[in-house]
Amino acid sequence: MDWTTSATQLAALVPLTVVSVDIIRRVVQNRIKRKGYPLPPGPTPLPFLGSALSVNIREPFRTYTEWRAKYGDIMYIRLADMVLNSPSVATELLEKRSQMYSDRPLRATVNP
Repeated sequence: MDWTTSATQLAALVPLTVVSVDIIRRVVQNRIKRKGYPLPPGPTPLPFLGSALSVNIREPFRTYTEWRAKYGDIMYIRLADMVLNSPSVATELLEKRSQMYSDRPLRATVNP
């Protein structure tokens, strides 16, 4: 058996190795990052595409309505992160609890 490699084989092997290592690194980092807080329920995403192929392009609201019946008012989608399907849930999270989700620091001011 001949163990010599040509320059073409080596040139093809290096990018393949780099891409493979990058994919493994991203998967490991993603799993470590998710350990902190559980995500809301949602459809099972496809690798690299997320839930993009599951959404009706012409009428996405129909897909979200179907998912609402299955997953509830708050769902996680690897496409748009989260979908809030209920006005009451949206008001609760975006208006009443906005300080928890805002990345701006709270600045206490004193009126003169």
